[in-house]
Amino acid sequence: MVCALFRTVFKHAVRTCTCVYCSFYDRDAPIYTMSRFLPPSKVLDAEISHAIIGDGCVIKSGAKVTNSIVGIRSLIGSDCIIEVRARQGLVVCRGGMQA
Repeated sequence: MVCALFRTVFKHAVRTCTCVYCSFYDRDAPIYTMSRFLPPSKVLDAEISHAIIGDGCVIKSGAKVTNSIVGIRSLIGSDCIIEVRARQGLVVCRGGMQA
């Protein structure tokens, strides 16, 4: 499911244009949600572009996240580089790693 979302959102959006039309009121494509009681994500002086960040994540200073999906409760350490990835929840990337 995450891979399908990644392909439809990022593959076409990044290559064709910077804006993607999305309607949350389309009866033919309903969006189902489940509330979680997680704290908001914390981003400490990191560079993030064209990315979706899940709830409860911590992205430390110097990290770079580009064209990626970071799942809930993920920890991205200092100076980590994540490019064109779909990471599910509870992923830990230690400082200086490339993913």
